[in-house]
Amino acid sequence: MYEECLPVVLKYMLARVRDPVLAEDLAGDVFERAVRAWPTFEHRSSPTTWVLGIAHHVVSHHWRKVRTQPVQVAEVPAEHIDTNEATPEEQVERYDDAERVRRVLAHLPAKEQELLALRFAADLSFRDIAAVLEVREVTVRVRVHRVMRRLERMLLVVEG
Repeated sequence: MYEECLPVVLKYMLARVRDPVLAEDLAGDVFERAVRAWPTFEHRSSPTTWVLGIAHHVVSHHWRKVRTQPVQVAEVPAEHIDTNEATPEEQVERYDDAERVRRVLAHLPAKEQELLALRFAADLSFRDIAAVLEVREVTVRVRVHRVMRRLERMLLVVEG
């Protein structure tokens, strides 16, 4: 379970806290809690979804404990952009696109950033996100759709 879930949990944590060292520390907390809670796992979802549910609570607890807002997406280093097999021009374009999206994402509320982190950083299905957030799948689909439409409009304003 650990080997399967670790990459996803680390991506999710990095998307939520933006600090690689803190992300690793929080991921350690997640797996510590998961090991202790394993006997209560009811197999109603995949182990990855279950562990990400724990991760969601760990991140929420972290932000409450430090009494600050989550780090804005605009503060994420751009070097995390995949530039494999890209020409230098394509790399520059991807970097510029990522910077533009990052600036727009920073204006979203933390809950919407959380939703996008689960969908795109953790690469979860709508069903799995619903399990993590303990809401209905249709609710997740609608929220993601609305956030994506809003991002599209915001990007058009930034570009226009």
